[in-house]
Amino acid sequence: MVALTFTFHEFQACGSPKFFGKKESITSRFWLVDVVNAFRTSSYPDGSKVRLASYLLKDRAQDWWEEVGHALGG
Repeated sequence: MVALTFTFHEFQACGSPKFFGKKESITSRFWLVDVVNAFRTSSYPDGSKVRLASYLLKDRAQDWWEEVGHALGG
């Protein structure tokens, strides 16, 4: 089986929206569904998914991830 390699540019082309840390649960849910669907259609390796998804976090969400991700080793 041949291993596929996907680039960051290809991930961006999937059109996943950025997430700004809004408190509305529906906004979070829609964002998560979009990101999961991008991963399903592109077959990214599991080891790349957190790094790629974290790029989509902006403003408050990015601040949160910098604290939590660092504590988790991300």
